[in-house]
Amino acid sequence: MNPSAHKRQQILQQMEQIQTMELGSLRAETRPSKRHPACDCGPYFKHQVWEKGRNLTRRIPAEKAQELTEAIENRVHFEKLADQFIETTVSMTRAQAAFGSKKTRHNPSRRREGNRRICRRVLEASSLRAALAGLRVKIPRVCFPGRRPGDSTRHASAG
Repeated sequence: MNPSAHKRQQILQQMEQIQTMELGSLRAETRPSKRHPACDCGPYFKHQVWEKGRNLTRRIPAEKAQELTEAIENRVHFEKLADQFIETTVSMTRAQAAFGSKKTRHNPSRRREGNRRICRRVLEASSLRAALAGLRVKIPRVCFPGRRPGDSTRHASAG
């Protein structure tokens, strides 16, 4: 089993061990007391979650707040594991796709001597103009439909 497949299996096992999850967030609030303004009452726990396009809020008793906090943390941990699973699967997929089409790398320390040495000697022996003059070939002018004879740059419709 390759390392990526092994990592995926480990992630799935961690996901499987998470037994409780809850959406939303939990906030602790305190409020000033009406009877004793110097003292704060609370904490009161407020669970907020988006459902059907609305932000729903409900109050949670203090004895259930710890349980709900763990469920929310489990969901966050599960989402991180899911992201890791996606990243691992994508890298595996790309590695498999690139396996057959991988380009071969050239050894940069090995210098190619082939035709470069010959071309360099030819150009050193004669001037560049003389070498290029031998390569020039004259092409007879051909009239194409839509062009005037002798006018190679302008179209007939433009003039």
